[in-house]
Amino acid sequence: MENNTLKSGIIYFTALLILFFYTQNIQEKVDILAKENISIQKEFSSIHTFFKEAIELPNSIVFAGQTIQLTDPYIRERLQREIINLQFYKNQLELYKRRAKYFFPTIEYYLDFYGLPEDLKYLAVHESALNAKARSKANAVGLWQFMSYTAKAYDLNIDYYIDERRHPIKSSIAACKYLKKLHNEFQDWPLAIASYNGGETRIRRSMKNQEVTRYFDLSLPEETERYFFKIVATSIILKKFEAEIKRESELVHLEPVEILVEQDLLEIKELSQKFNIPYRTFFNFNPQFRRHLVPYGRHTLMIPRGHVQTVKTEKKEQSYYVFGKKEPD
Repeated sequence: MENNTLKSGIIYFTALLILFFYTQNIQEKVDILAKENISIQKEFSSIHTFFKEAIELPNSIVFAGQTIQLTDPYIRERLQREIINLQFYKNQLELYKRRAKYFFPTIEYYLDFYGLPEDLKYLAVHESALNAKARSKANAVGLWQFMSYTAKAYDLNIDYYIDERRHPIKSSIAACKYLKKLHNEFQDWPLAIASYNGGETRIRRSMKNQEVTRYFDLSLPEETERYFFKIVATSIILKKFEAEIKRESELVHLEPVEILVEQDLLEIKELSQKFNIPYRTFFNFNPQFRRHLVPYGRHTLMIPRGHVQTVKTEKKEQSYYVFGKKEPD
């Protein structure tokens, strides 16, 4: 009898102990969830405030060095519409921020080299979401979404091994030349940017048929009508994170490196090993390669700072690295 009572007491005490620790564990989880909930609410409130401030536009803004008047309620609402739409794609905006650190320095350099406004980098953001491997339904490819015929007109090579529309440097050079041509023709950035999307022939014809001279007064297909406003809206949001993007860009810092392949084909795994970069990372930084091979010729690579000096040239005076060169007999 006493043994049964003792056993019952032990079982009861053990059950109480288990229940105590279980409730403590539950309480800890509840506390953690409560803290996370407060953090999420604060973040949501911050984002909501951020977008609310962005939507409350001034009477004019400057984009690409050109003043856009927003006193016309119709023009103002068109821009506000795109800012509001971006509010529902917060995850996409985060992707823009993360990818910008890789590509903005290169794009900014060539925009400056060709004397173009830095704001034009947001055209690449809208075109491809800064995904160098992006391909549209119409088969436009790369950061700047070049069609094959436009790419060839601006000396971008497309073959079995390489698609230079995906080359961060070469595609940016081509885009700068094309944008400069469009601006020289229209002498107006909204029209030039609309032409990048809808084609200069369509814009010229629409201006003539409708007898208007401003992009804002043109009746165009919806995509082209919204195109300029989407780019400006993206710039308004991302400029809030400009300092953060620049800081992260300095940490990543990709450098252009010239290589000369003196054999028929060079395996990319050899390049990744020579530069001490993981195979997949090499492909991420050099998306122009369509195969796992590099053909004969001279190529420009993007290599993270700190990895460039791991390869030694045979001739110090050369500004590029030689691969596959045969030793003299």
